[in-house]
Amino acid sequence: LKTFVTVVRRSGVPASLTTVSDQEGYGGPLLIPYPNWSWAIEGDCNGITSVFRIA
Repeated sequence: LKTFVTVVRRSGVPASLTTVSDQEGYGGPLLIPYPNWSWAIEGDCNGITSVFRIA
C-alpha cells in the first residue's frame, strides 16, 4: 500500500508528487519522489512539474 502526498512546488521543494517511505528522517518519515527522481527535475516538461490535486 502506498500513501501519496502532493506538495506545492516552491523554492526548496524538490518534488511535487511523493510517497511516504518506511525510512525515518529528522522530522519523521521521508518522502520519496514518485515514480522516481528523474520525473521531478525542475523545468523538464517531460516529467511531473507540479501536481495540483489527485482525485
